[in-house]
Amino acid sequence: MTAASMVDAGTLHMRVRLGPQGLEALDVRNERPAAMGALEGRTAAEVLARVPRLFSLCGVAQAAAARAALEAATVGAGAARAGDEIGVVAETAQEHLWRLMLDWPALLALPEALRSHWRARFITLHRQLATLHEDACGEVSAMLSAAVDDVATPLLDAIGDNTDPPLPGFQPVPLLPALDAHACSQRLALGPGFERQPALDGQPHETGALARHADDDAVQAHLQRGERIRARVAARLADLAECAQALAAPPPTQRRRIDACSPGAGVGLASVASARGLLIHRVQFGDGDRYATPHVARYCIVAPTEWNFHPDGAFMREARAAAHCGTASLRHRLRALALALDPCVAVRWTIEETQHA
Repeated sequence: MTAASMVDAGTLHMRVRLGPQGLEALDVRNERPAAMGALEGRTAAEVLARVPRLFSLCGVAQAAAARAALEAATVGAGAARAGDEIGVVAETAQEHLWRLMLDWPALLALPEALRSHWRARFITLHRQLATLHEDACGEVSAMLSAAVDDVATPLLDAIGDNTDPPLPGFQPVPLLPALDAHACSQRLALGPGFERQPALDGQPHETGALARHADDDAVQAHLQRGERIRARVAARLADLAECAQALAAPPPTQRRRIDACSPGAGVGLASVASARGLLIHRVQFGDGDRYATPHVARYCIVAPTEWNFHPDGAFMREARAAAHCGTASLRHRLRALALALDPCVAVRWTIEETQHA
């Protein structure tokens, strides 16, 4: 797909003002266009053709969610397609590798020789995952497991307290529990505006690898020490290891990443455990009176970014809790926190420093 055929995915604009005492102001503006305008009034075939153009990141997960939601709305929910399940696992592994082997080493200024070595391994793994064949899954699984073992210690050791300081008395947002499609339908108020500021039980939650792996021993150890950025990196490593296991053998039903249901006639909802967290697609068809082929009356997409960068969500609350770090440390910490929460769109920073008399 050429760049010209892609729709502008928007940006997450971070406006930061720093002063001698630390963080003075922080505004996070989610400038991603709502997808509903591009999908409503379309047929199922048109939606499936347009979704990959709307999302430059996690495109496989987005397409799988659209396909599962549309099928649930039209023929009732069934088992996710095996190809979609493997595709989401492979894409999740690619996204994790990108962050762990390219972005984090650059942010942490790891030695260039190590970064060059990891970059070469990343290129090989990324290509193999992009062209994955069933008979090669075992080999790729072993390579992913080896990558987890190799990068874990250097990365976690390089994230020090300047980047990830314990925050005494800090109250994090709750972690989003595992929600299958039926639970999403029952527990989330998926009405107008929900996709911009999602909430569960009236409050924002954090989704992503940390929510999926908070009970893992290594992740739990970091959380108990108040090392929330390191906990998210450890959780991403755990999720990458889980991807390796899923490629080696089909995961049990409770660990599969795609689920769908039909809450009502002409309505389909899909939940996907994507690389960045819970992704929801909900589609509702019109009554069909105006068209020979049913058209979408409402389409709702709730992406992980809207949870984690909610105005009172994980990023905002944690950034404000570390507001009195030194200016240089705070600059670095904000970038590390954003990378750890990993938005679905590009991040644009505007950082202003003020000097008071």
